[in-house]
Amino acid sequence: MAIEHVPTRSSFAGIASLGRHDLPTGGALLPREVIRFDPVGDTQSTFRVILSAMAHPGSVRQLPVACAGAPLNEWIAAVLLTLLDHETTLHVGLPATDGVGHPLAQYVMVRTGARAADARVAGIVVGTGADGDLLGSLQRGTLAYPDTGASLVVPVGSLGEDGSGDGLRLQISGPGVPVGHSFLASDIEPSWVATRTEVVAGYPVGVDIYLVDGRGRIVCLPRSSSLGVLETETDGKSPSEVH
Repeated sequence: MAIEHVPTRSSFAGIASLGRHDLPTGGALLPREVIRFDPVGDTQSTFRVILSAMAHPGSVRQLPVACAGAPLNEWIAAVLLTLLDHETTLHVGLPATDGVGHPLAQYVMVRTGARAADARVAGIVVGTGADGDLLGSLQRGTLAYPDTGASLVVPVGSLGEDGSGDGLRLQISGPGVPVGHSFLASDIEPSWVATRTEVVAGYPVGVDIYLVDGRGRIVCLPRSSSLGVLETETDGKSPSEVH
């Protein structure tokens, strides 16, 4: 099946610098026991899973390895070490943080050389599935340079398919998606889904999104896909897309 979505430069910038993710900002090698994440093998295997998830939007994939001891979510840290390098920028927009002092930001930047930036200009942002204001503020790229649109990494409690998991049941459509496909995601608000619909309305401009749960499962939502909230079965209603 042909995949119409082309991953953005900011989404996969880390693949261009495989083998350098063990370098902190100062240039000295971090001890292997501190990293606990192979900067070549683990980055390559993680990238392959992300690429597969991006090619099959809404499918739940298992990440191969976590960054043991990383703050917030060890699996998200592995994703960030894969996507970021010294040419990219990061903003951690989680509650009670300024995006610079958050432990996750410090952990990632010292290992990749990535620079901190405001959410409105950062290439990769970490934020919740309830913060529609943050999502709406991210750069979306332009028709001439859609690859400058941001990527958003969202920590969620759980992800699932085939009735497993909890949270909202989300229906997704677009290139690479089987007709009628849906998945479950916790910690996602319907209002956030509505904001996401607005953000990707001008495709190819928009924002690519990665949902990552605490067990290392990942779902990718490329800007080429449409997302809607399904009513619960007890409502007796048909699926409806949030606009």
